[in-house]
Amino acid sequence: MFMKRMTFLLALTSPASGFSQERTQILKSQIGAWGPVLPWNLIGIHAVLMPDKKVLTFGSNSRGDQGADMEYDVWDPSLGTGLESHTLLPNQTRTDIFCGAQLLLADSGLALISGGDIPGAVQQGNFDTNTFDTSTNRLTKSSYQMAYGRWYPTLTTLPTGEVIVQGGSNNGFAGSGVLTPEIFNTKTGWRSLFGAYSDYAYGNDFNRWWYPRSWVLNDGRLFSISGPAMYFVDYKDHGAIYPVGDFTGPNKGATSTAVMFEPGRILQVGGGEWANFEGQGMAGAKEASIIDLNGLFPTVTPAAPMHFHRHWATSTILPDGQILVTGGTALNATMGGDGPSYWPEIYNPKTNAWTVLAPEAHVRTYHSSALLLPDATVISMGGGAPGPATNLNAQILNPPYLFNGSDLASRPSYTLPDSSTGYGRSLAVNYQSDRPIERVTLVKTGAVTHSFNQDQRFVELSFTQGWGNTLSVTMPENSNIATPGFYLLFLIDSAGVPSKAEILRFLPL
Repeated sequence: MFMKRMTFLLALTSPASGFSQERTQILKSQIGAWGPVLPWNLIGIHAVLMPDKKVLTFGSNSRGDQGADMEYDVWDPSLGTGLESHTLLPNQTRTDIFCGAQLLLADSGLALISGGDIPGAVQQGNFDTNTFDTSTNRLTKSSYQMAYGRWYPTLTTLPTGEVIVQGGSNNGFAGSGVLTPEIFNTKTGWRSLFGAYSDYAYGNDFNRWWYPRSWVLNDGRLFSISGPAMYFVDYKDHGAIYPVGDFTGPNKGATSTAVMFEPGRILQVGGGEWANFEGQGMAGAKEASIIDLNGLFPTVTPAAPMHFHRHWATSTILPDGQILVTGGTALNATMGGDGPSYWPEIYNPKTNAWTVLAPEAHVRTYHSSALLLPDATVISMGGGAPGPATNLNAQILNPPYLFNGSDLASRPSYTLPDSSTGYGRSLAVNYQSDRPIERVTLVKTGAVTHSFNQDQRFVELSFTQGWGNTLSVTMPENSNIATPGFYLLFLIDSAGVPSKAEILRFLPL
């Protein structure tokens, strides 16, 4: 029965079928719906949701040529979705921020961008630190430089509000991997964690230096997985690395994607290769695993596999805690084999099941990205440079939770009498809804590239019903649970429909 339904859905929603609006309307509450293809000024290889709800993207020039030393783009959704809502700006720092790392600084709201290429020396890691200010649309080079040039590093916000950088290569695919993490403080700059020097964590074997996946846990520990290596990082004093076993599944490496969908539980899915081989090697894994970190050591258990082989997919946390996986190809960075994965899938951790959604119009392969927007839609963009397609475009997914049968569902809405908040505090929320509010959630603003969103996390909040249409929402207890920074606040009604989100900030303690 399931396979018959799947075959029906795939035939119904095939890009080649020219499916009709009338036929798909019936299924929108099951498979969602994509908006029109949107023009984009460049390939959205890197994407950051800013505190004012604008989106910063970079990674190519306006012709789709690889590199971000020339231009970057700022999209303002309040102005619509056409090119008139975009501002294409010159990169006056002359740092090639392509293939660097990015996230939002909690204390300022600036986008921190570390590392990347050296202009004219492709895949040579640079030492630079840049910040982007959305109020001025200006990219500025900092006087603080890292001790090591890094190409393909990862940034993670720590409970202190400081930022750790891990991995990256100083010489592209040839390596060597940068074996020493560093900590960034906005007032004092970078310091090296010499005690955390580790070939096991960041060496050349299986490109362990390639965008390590890393998360802060509820007890303050920092867990990372890079290639097959799983380890804890002690980021205090001189630092240390504590290996905790190898990940043995095929769903690992640079071409996989991973997300912490609830505290201490990570979905590791797809991939299987250590670089973009453009059609060589094994088919992208369908396999998925849950890495549970709520004990002293990680436990890895199989999850239900995806329906499609995927190298270079992107995983995105949704307001209800489910995980959307978009893009990817069966063979690495090419259209061969079983071809591209036009059909996204949603993973439900409660049922351990995947749901196939309506297909995108364009393949999203190597150098694609996806980002949760404040209105609970997801924008999928980019792909190419290199790759089988140069995608100077994007498309917005309306997930199934936004529909009631063939129509858009009515949605909760809310206002915040006081948008300032802090750890352990209660927040008063005035709301309007046709149905009772059943859940309140936080999703950290996204900063995504190369199949990994470097700072996203999901937190379920407790709340009580106040007088009339007022909720008293209890904020996370500490900065381990919700690391400092910016979060989307969603109310979800009894039908599972989320509100649009306002953005809250948690300052470092």
